[in-house]
Amino acid sequence: MPYFNVQFDYDNRLETAALSSIETDSFYIIPIKGASQFQSVADTSFVLKINKFTGGTNYKKISYYEGQSVRNILIKNNRLFINGSNYNAPKEYIVDNSQYISLVSVQSFDTILLKNFGLPDRYDSFYRPILTSDGGIFSSGWSFPANPQGNSSLLFFKCDSNLNQLFLKIIPSTVELNKNYLAGGVVETPDKGFLIVGTKHIVLGFFANALVVKVDSAGNQVFWKEIPHSGDTTELYLVGIAKNGNANYIAVGQRIFNPQVGPGWERSWVVGLDAQGNVLWSKSYAENERSGWASIEASQDGNFYACGYERDFADAIYKQYATISKLAPNGDLIWHRKYSVEPSGKHYDIFFNILVTSDGGILCNGTTYGNDTTRQNAWIVKLDSLGCLSPGCDTGVDVFELPIGNATPFILAPNPTSGVFQIQAKNDLIIDAVRVYAMGGALVYNAPNVKSNYVSIELNGMSNGPYVCSVLINGTRYIRQIMLLK
Repeated sequence: MPYFNVQFDYDNRLETAALSSIETDSFYIIPIKGASQFQSVADTSFVLKINKFTGGTNYKKISYYEGQSVRNILIKNNRLFINGSNYNAPKEYIVDNSQYISLVSVQSFDTILLKNFGLPDRYDSFYRPILTSDGGIFSSGWSFPANPQGNSSLLFFKCDSNLNQLFLKIIPSTVELNKNYLAGGVVETPDKGFLIVGTKHIVLGFFANALVVKVDSAGNQVFWKEIPHSGDTTELYLVGIAKNGNANYIAVGQRIFNPQVGPGWERSWVVGLDAQGNVLWSKSYAENERSGWASIEASQDGNFYACGYERDFADAIYKQYATISKLAPNGDLIWHRKYSVEPSGKHYDIFFNILVTSDGGILCNGTTYGNDTTRQNAWIVKLDSLGCLSPGCDTGVDVFELPIGNATPFILAPNPTSGVFQIQAKNDLIIDAVRVYAMGGALVYNAPNVKSNYVSIELNGMSNGPYVCSVLINGTRYIRQIMLLK
């Protein structure tokens, strides 16, 4: 299926899609942490499977430990590598923990091997592990003393394909007062070393420099470079990195300004880097009053996709949108789209991860709330290469709302349908236009000038299966899927 929009909830827990997703022959697989609202209840971890051809979902609980989370997933030779935290219940952020990696069969989901890694009396976190050219796994991250809690250092870890640890190192090795170091994304370099981006956060004063650090294949530091904040910029964060040609790299993150000086609070930030970690160019975009990118991946046409969020403070209650942007190799913004589940009163939408899929599309996963802050769901959206949820979407429309359930400003019924269904707008809203597409992209129904709160649609002569219904109301397109079963 080239398009779908899925939320996952379990027992009304605080769900959040983790930082990664993978594609198999039949499924997209996303690890999800189901955080309890109660501090006395341990978190629950899941692996969510979405059928690539039907959009159907199922999940498997991950229950290795009394207290655990799940964060990352990798795939190689039909074997899954699942990473998360093992900690003493109820919660992981105030106790000594370890990182686990399990080796899991794609076919049966049976666990083949499970190992723990970490430093004693510390909280350790792997950010976004990668597969290495020699068959192993490398991850950057951070580590800090757990009791009492202290400042964090960069963490570097590597194991072989059988999960045998080769090294686990922290830099700096001793705590630096009022300074926290956080390592983000990583890429392997041609000499088998690793280039990592991150942040040096100065706690007192709320200043931050971006970091570009290289270690060799044994985890030894090769160079350490900082991109310092200056002028009206108070904080610089780099969290995602990708290769950009044969010798250079492109990294994304966020610039934060002094609001009394700068034009806005936060901007999405992209930089070009050479092999020595030097900045070749730097560009930022004021997508809204607050915005930032969380991940970057190469597209199939030589450009890049970045995902993240932007926030609008136009109303008393801010609206936060998940975002997808397309960037040229020189950092120019080709296009930018924002997405939301709730049309108004949004509190928190974000895409943490983007996966370029084998059909040329994009799989985005993150998290969303409804119309309050009490229920957070994992959120997975499949888009085409243009960042659209429906074929041929109008790029002149800035916001593509992705409503589910009560957030939808219209009723679509019956669904599934035998061929005839109705759309009824809520709250005296007027339907401007309706389009229905087959999943392959063909337009099968078009009503460009409805101007009513009700429309009846017939899908005559169409084959069974899912269709995409695009409804334009007050200048915003709302996308729903409908299933035809005759």
